Amino acid sequence: QKKNIYTDFQALNFVSGDFYQVLKLDNSKYFLFIGDLEGHGIASGLISLFVISIIKEVVRIHPNPSFILSRINDELFKELSTHSMTAVSILIDEDKKKLKYSKAGHPSPILFCSGKKTIKHLYEKAGESLALLPDVKYEIFEESYETGDVLFLYSDGLFSCKGFEIKEKQKEFLNQIMNSMDSS
Repeated sequence: QKKNIYTDFQALNFVSGDFYQVLKLDNSKYFLFIGDLEGHGIASGLISLFVISIIKEVVRIHPNPSFILSRINDELFKELSTHSMTAVSILIDEDKKKLKYSKAGHPSPILFCSGKKTIKHLYEKAGESLALLPDVKYEIFEESYETGDVLFLYSDGLFSCKGFEIKEKQKEFLNQIMNSMDSS
């Protein structure tokens, strides 16, 4: 069965602290990670590379979204403690059609359910941002999905606008995605 992963990454500056990772673990499991480090520029970019190396090291041994966030938190707090970070860590199991995910202060993922024509915000507890406190444990949540559903991850920069405009922008954007699912 064909799998599609689409990305659109537009950094505010040439070097940024926003990043994502998509890793295939085996024939039916994928690991997704999106992170947003405080600040911009070279320092945030270098810390992002440090976090990516942690992810790649840990995910092959223990692909638990909660464990990975805790490990990143411990490393950033112990080694750097200069930049906080938000993130979402997700394990997709295609055989079971399950998402297991943990959040560290990051905007909630959105699941577009194509069969039901609904939008589900994965709003569970946001979790503590990374690198602020030692020994933080992150909750893990589980969500079922169906073939044709779309999982949408984003950072806070997507809806950067002031006041009431943000709700209108979000509503318009969500409607565009639902309409595009109808036409595919």
